[in-house]
Amino acid sequence: MSFAREIEREVYPERWQVSPASQVLALGEMLARVKAQLEESADVSLIMREQQTHLAWQLLLSDGSYVNINPYTGLVVARYQFQQSAYGFLMAWHRWLLYSEQGEKPLRPLVSIAALILIIECVLGCWMWARPKIRLRRLRVKLSAPPRQLFYQLHSVFGVLLALPLALIAFSGMSFYWEQSTATVVEFLTLSQRDTVKHPSLPEPNGVRAAALTSPDLKQLDLAYENASQALPAGEVHRIYIPLTAGEPLKLRLKLPGESHPYSWAWADASAGKLLDSYDASQASRASQVWNFRYRFHIGDFFGLPLRIFWVVLSLLPLLFLASGFFLFFNRRKRKP
Repeated sequence: MSFAREIEREVYPERWQVSPASQVLALGEMLARVKAQLEESADVSLIMREQQTHLAWQLLLSDGSYVNINPYTGLVVARYQFQQSAYGFLMAWHRWLLYSEQGEKPLRPLVSIAALILIIECVLGCWMWARPKIRLRRLRVKLSAPPRQLFYQLHSVFGVLLALPLALIAFSGMSFYWEQSTATVVEFLTLSQRDTVKHPSLPEPNGVRAAALTSPDLKQLDLAYENASQALPAGEVHRIYIPLTAGEPLKLRLKLPGESHPYSWAWADASAGKLLDSYDASQASRASQVWNFRYRFHIGDFFGLPLRIFWVVLSLLPLLFLASGFFLFFNRRKRKP
């Protein structure tokens, strides 16, 4: 799953790669061109902007489907459901989201439960290693030892050395489901509180939908986008949330130089074009910065490609530890009289 996006872009370049031009379309013009190509009344609710100039932008529609567009021409190059993409399909398997019952995902907690069991096993394994004396001496591996003894040494040494990163990977994965509980742990360890991001709202007259925008409204939307993107000039715009009701502002999610992931925000009135507020996540509390880093840490995307490859291998090691643990257990039982 860590490389699903890259693999899909290479396998289906016609869906994900475009020819760069001098500049992208204005936001209002882009929405108008996309809307003209959609036969039904689905509206664009989110634009996922790519920073690489040769990649298509991904749009989420109000009916839950996705489209890829050429940001320089507004041409729709692909339309699909999230789980029809390689990344979406693997994500659904990874989080057990494929099975649905009356709109609920009853199997989703299983992944977090498995992660919690892995953390408990890491703690118990380190405790068992720390009980006897000469602990550090038992971190040596004698390649000349008999096969069974060598197997045991490899199991113990790698288990102790990799227990902490495996436990942290499992904990970061749990945080996407058991958010409140894991956030409390992060706040306790960092001795600080997470920042609360409050999204401003606008008066909503009779729930009028802002999707029926006219040309002047699209011009105001362009002005709102310009003002919001300049609220944090050093930030890169990664997500554009289009208002679907008159009470919603235009929301931009940005990444500032001090951030590992885009968690800064800027809001503007889509009807008047006026900037409403902004939030600089690079200046957030320690708890917020640790919390915001959890996604990058979970996939190993924070020190380049070699670390991402190592992270994939590291994430597969619990299967080997499980197999080696059972082997040592049953081998010990066979040797007992």
